[in-house]
Amino acid sequence: MRFVARSSKYWPWVGLLFLNSAQVIADPGRLFSTRSNSPVTQIFGLPSQPSAQLSGVGKWEGELVYRIVNHADMVTEGDEAVVLDGETRVTNLALSYGLNEKWQLGADIAYLSHQSGKLDGFIEDWHDLWGISNDNRSGPQNVLDINYAVNGLDRVAITRDKSGIGDVRLWANYELGDGSESGTRYFSRLTIKLPTGDEDDLLGSGAMDVAADVAAQRRLFESRTYLDLIGHLGVLVLGDGDVLASQQESVVPYGGAGLVWGWSDRFELVIQASIEGSYFESDLDEIGGTSIQLTAGGRYRWVDSNFELAIAIVEDLVSDATPDVAFHFELRKGF
Repeated sequence: MRFVARSSKYWPWVGLLFLNSAQVIADPGRLFSTRSNSPVTQIFGLPSQPSAQLSGVGKWEGELVYRIVNHADMVTEGDEAVVLDGETRVTNLALSYGLNEKWQLGADIAYLSHQSGKLDGFIEDWHDLWGISNDNRSGPQNVLDINYAVNGLDRVAITRDKSGIGDVRLWANYELGDGSESGTRYFSRLTIKLPTGDEDDLLGSGAMDVAADVAAQRRLFESRTYLDLIGHLGVLVLGDGDVLASQQESVVPYGGAGLVWGWSDRFELVIQASIEGSYFESDLDEIGGTSIQLTAGGRYRWVDSNFELAIAIVEDLVSDATPDVAFHFELRKGF
């Protein structure tokens, strides 16, 4: 099975999960703010992972996410052919405001860059060190080539560096239950994505998308450390986009779950998995496959200044619909 073949490459990242600890904190844990990493699906309105931490009445939160996504795949099947080679770098600024005890409003503004990148050699050497296959990395290093063709005709072709503002996301988060009786907190969220990015450069989809999801968070135990379980399910309704319009699906289901292990009032370990349905009709996993990605890393909090820094690795789990590897960084500040 593909899962068995691929699973061996996750063990090198387990080293991220061992640091020091002290006393517990009472605040709910937080998953990483990740979303789709494929260059042909990240243009749509998938929300980031949900959070059970509201900003607080009249308070602001700012989050800066920087993600480096490395692509390395090439396959031909039937009349379809795809090449995904290069790097996509995403810088996302998210601002949120606590309207009252139940409502939180927010906006995400992303700057995207498709480029040749510099990490191919590093990733191949890392794979060689741990005995991980580089079969998907047989092409030239550090080039940009994002190409999808049907019957020899290009439908997506990006071979020169492209960058610019992506599609803006506006969202509202509502607390359905505070967990005072059941021990589980429930949230619902509505996200609207506006077509502000250039679809010709794979910076946007050219249409408005709407997503709705529900999330639950439960503290499994709390003593010297704590463990939170977080899960969510949602549906993304796609507008009539301009990227592979004739193949685009109308509705994409999505969901995910994760564990947050708090070792102290400063440090958390996080592991989470997310799944997305198909965005396009295609026999190629890279274009039309269901994606499952695994994210693992840690978060450090400066309690006095209310700063948080998170670092994580994102890996594909069972399908080439997700890029080989992404490096994820978050910096959060409460005001």
